[in-house]
Amino acid sequence: MIRIVVADDHPLVRDGLRYLEADEPDICVVAETPHEHLAERELAVIRLLGGGRTVSEIAEQLSRNRKTISTYRARLLEKLSLCNNADLARYAVKHQLLE
Repeated sequence: MIRIVVADDHPLVRDGLRYLEADEPDICVVAETPHEHLAERELAVIRLLGGGRTVSEIAEQLSRNRKTISTYRARLLEKLSLCNNADLARYAVKHQLLE
């Protein structure tokens, strides 16, 4: 059995993998989103950044140092293959991470 984990939500990728899965009985395709592997604190930070909060505001709200929140932000960008806060906000909206 071959298990394929898909992190891309593009329709062409989904359709192609569905075709492959139907044609090959030994293949199992599993959808996965990158944020499923984030720590609780990282999820809290992406939710707050996605909601328009600044790093300073988040640091105050979570009782953390500004540098710590900046580090969370940098790790989120890396883990989710994003470039900036606008990308983080779009990602949070797209994946319904905002409260």
